Amino acid sequence: MPQRNSSRFWRKHRDQQASRLRFAPHQALPFRPKRSDFDTIVADTVQGLAERAISDAIAGLRIERLESRIGKSTAQHSHMTRSLKDALNAKAKDLLAAEERIRELESSHSIAAQIDWMLLIEEVSHPKQGAVLSAIPD
Repeated sequence: MPQRNSSRFWRKHRDQQASRLRFAPHQALPFRPKRSDFDTIVADTVQGLAERAISDAIAGLRIERLESRIGKSTAQHSHMTRSLKDALNAKAKDLLAAEERIRELESSHSIAAQIDWMLLIEEVSHPKQGAVLSAIPD
């Protein structure tokens, strides 16, 4: 029997301790602050919120400024890229025109060389009277 009483005692003691440790939602703090402490807490909270709002506004302005700079840099980069592409395309057109001109010159040079060779063969094969053959290279 003494054991049974002892068990009831500890169970009751444990339940009392648990009920003391529980707080209702409106009793989040184990003490109720005085009115002046409450005013101080509210003032500090409002001041903290104001400082936070100001720092957020400053950060927002900095972000807007950086976004503006990035936008300007992107526009400049796009303009420069476009200009470089245009210049590159112009150079490519010039290069194609030069290549075409080189092909034309090579073709006309080849035709002129063939005509010159045929005239030389003709002159050697059928010399005209009084023609000078000294122009023929050795």
